[in-house]
Amino acid sequence: MPNQRARAVRRVLLVEGIGNVVAVTAKVAVGLSTGSLALLSDALHSGADLANNVLAWLTVRVAESPPDDEHQYGHAKFETLAVFVLGTLMGVLAIEILLGVVRRDEDASITTSPVALAVVGGTLFMQFVIAAWQAGRARALGSELLRADAAHTFVDSLTTLVALAGWQLGARGLAWLDGVLAVGVAALVVALAYGLFK
Repeated sequence: MPNQRARAVRRVLLVEGIGNVVAVTAKVAVGLSTGSLALLSDALHSGADLANNVLAWLTVRVAESPPDDEHQYGHAKFETLAVFVLGTLMGVLAIEILLGVVRRDEDASITTSPVALAVVGGTLFMQFVIAAWQAGRARALGSELLRADAAHTFVDSLTTLVALAGWQLGARGLAWLDGVLAVGVAALVVALAYGLFK
């Protein structure tokens, strides 16, 4: 039964990981084509989420292993180590976002289009749906890891909403707001990293 539960948790993480691959691809494509730093920052954030999925998937696999000669009390502590690594990666990500804002060319123009807006809107909708589904699966499986990850996915969708607003404001001649909201995305990433370390 515990192995069945672990397999079910890994399946949920796999679905979320596929969603994150789609999100990263869409945000990078739209961010590069429109010049929106907020969207590119959010794409980096989604990339960190993808790394989180891989790490969580591997952690669940290792943590379910029975005790052995080197780990007499089992492997559950690997989950704690994985969370520490994820928090560190998110801290580095926040620094990268802030450096991108500082290095940005002030004359860079930001554009928009109905197709690009539809792509990001679709990505945002997908993130909300995955967060709700994952929260339901977390309750059904009694998984704290999935419950925490579902909350993280929900915050990610809010971050995408902030990035979307920054992009649209930047495209309307308020490019400085795109940078300000990119800093806001970095602040959310720092808050998430702090929560993981705590």
